[in-house]
Amino acid sequence: MNQKVKNKLLNLVRTPLHLYGWWIVLCVLFCFTVIPIASIGHSAGEQIPLTYLSYVLSVLIHGLFIICVASSFIYKKWMKEYWMLNLIILICVGYYGLYNYYFA
Repeated sequence: MNQKVKNKLLNLVRTPLHLYGWWIVLCVLFCFTVIPIASIGHSAGEQIPLTYLSYVLSVLIHGLFIICVASSFIYKKWMKEYWMLNLIILICVGYYGLYNYYFA
């Protein structure tokens, strides 16, 4: 692989915040592209798009939780400096995930 291309790819995920951002962008693009295409051909009374949207939100939350836990091991140097940010994201996403799992 060309060195310039490799450097550009590494710059996309330099910190966990970039990973969080790219994951959110990917899920939003999925919402705006795949959900309308998947709902073509359904009658107007069905709520298939809303069901797909709730699944995407669940995948988004679980993905953020996995990125949060994995970034603790992958980005050790960054984690030593910004551990509080990762802890806040972990608590918020973990609370939402557990609440959604047990009470929804």
